[in-house]
Amino acid sequence: MKDRDESVKSIHESNTDGDKKVHSSRRWMIVFSAFVINIIVDGCLFSFGVIYVQFLEEFKETRSNTAWIGSMLDSAPMLFGPVASIITKRIGFRKATILGGLIGFAGFIASTFVNSIEALCLTFGLIAGFGISIPYLNSVVVSGAGLGTLIFAPLYEFLIEQYGWRGALTIIGGILLQTIPCGAVFRNVNDFVDIEDEEIITENPLENNIMTEKENPESIDVTAKFIEKSTARNTDNESKESVSLARNIYKNILRKFSMLKDINFLLFTCSLFIVYFWYDLPYNFTVDRMHGFGYSTKKGSYIVAVIGASHIVGNILFGFLGSKNEKFRFYLYCGSLCIWGVNICAIPLFRDYIPNMILAGTFGLISACQEAIHAVIIIDILGEDKITDAYGLLMFFEGIANLTGPPFAGWLYDISGSYDNTYISGGSCICFAGIMVLITRICFTKSKNVNLPENNIEDVS
Repeated sequence: MKDRDESVKSIHESNTDGDKKVHSSRRWMIVFSAFVINIIVDGCLFSFGVIYVQFLEEFKETRSNTAWIGSMLDSAPMLFGPVASIITKRIGFRKATILGGLIGFAGFIASTFVNSIEALCLTFGLIAGFGISIPYLNSVVVSGAGLGTLIFAPLYEFLIEQYGWRGALTIIGGILLQTIPCGAVFRNVNDFVDIEDEEIITENPLENNIMTEKENPESIDVTAKFIEKSTARNTDNESKESVSLARNIYKNILRKFSMLKDINFLLFTCSLFIVYFWYDLPYNFTVDRMHGFGYSTKKGSYIVAVIGASHIVGNILFGFLGSKNEKFRFYLYCGSLCIWGVNICAIPLFRDYIPNMILAGTFGLISACQEAIHAVIIIDILGEDKITDAYGLLMFFEGIANLTGPPFAGWLYDISGSYDNTYISGGSCICFAGIMVLITRICFTKSKNVNLPENNIEDVS
């Protein structure tokens, strides 16, 4: 009997070890799939500058009007974030990612048949952008930023050279379709990711309890009345749930916007809006600018690829430096924004290829501070318990900035005939955003010092 118990115990331990190995392998598969999705999405979003030149030549529109296509695509993951979140909660990570891949693919393919900027804004900007936003949301926990730009910028240029921009979009759409097998790996992802999800389970009481017509003909009237009452009751419940849902959404929006009453968070939000308003400047306009100086689109795409390569290094560097103390983080972020702004202002001073590549590499390195540090600074200002609401609100403002920034930058070119004013304006504004972060730090320190005596009195008492 003892031998039998030991045998059962060893079998149980063996099964447990096997389950752990399977779970560990599944985790790595999920992480790798999310990483691949990030590379694809990052490449689609930040390589727009390469195809932007083709749109200008094809449609002969202004820089401002043409820039709306890319701005809609870039801002989609942030503006459609809440919708993507609802879809994911309703149908799960796996189905939502697959659905997003299909919608994005449909947007890219539809773009190959259009013949106007307005139609491209719909197909390439809104439809493809909305599709991309769903896989982006479900894989955003894994960093692939920079690597996608490094790969896709030269790839876009090569495909355009070989097949034209319509053929390039078809192939890139096919690459985007690879998010579907990646999303298929997200099966039972809730076992590995800690998320709160609500499932609505509806049961049909008639299915097992009501006899059929042949078994009891007299029950037909009773059954009909029961169904009628049940339908009416369900309709009332659905309307009450709809009202309750709308009320909760309204309260949630008010709660998020009420955080702007905190002067420190308000200043930081304003600085973030300014940064994202000008964030896509080098990504979207570098190739067109270099093309104006007589350089090929291929050489311009290499400069964008350098931004992606240095951005990878920047994410690692600022991720490490950002783990230091709170005071250092603020000054690091503030200083990085100021250097970033000066770097952008310096771009109009150079027309040669190598200096522009160096400045692009500096931009990619320094701009990584934005995504590596700003979330931690939010925690420093508001506390960890408010990070979810605060981050959602900031994503909304980032999306608005991404949407309106590139068309405004293009408009500055249209009225002046040069990108010089565009880059000088963008760099100056980013420097100002850095100063706003410094003011945030001063206000934050003062507010903490004001509260110190009260805390000390409480401790003494």
